[in-house]
Amino acid sequence: MKKLSRNLFLFILCLSSRVAVAHEGCYFNPMSRPVCAPPNGGILQDKRGEPVCGKGQCLNDKFGRIVCSSQAGGFAAKDSRGEVVCTEGCEPASAALCQIPR
Repeated sequence: MKKLSRNLFLFILCLSSRVAVAHEGCYFNPMSRPVCAPPNGGILQDKRGEPVCGKGQCLNDKFGRIVCSSQAGGFAAKDSRGEVVCTEGCEPASAALCQIPR
């Protein structure tokens, strides 16, 4: 039941959103080189300023960890308790998923 209500919340959130989330962009790493999210993925900077990416949208959880939707192009949101919930589940962000433009 808990999973059903969480999925319903995410579904309503996605329907009510008027902004289409596509590519979330790029950041510069500490060596001033651009690092970008994968197609339809997310990107944020960790506590050290390093870009980390996910297959879907990324958010900071209440402990400061960056988690992302495990679904390509998926969404992430915070529930009423401040916990990050994601379409198809959440997974930790990873520098390995980021792309470096050439």
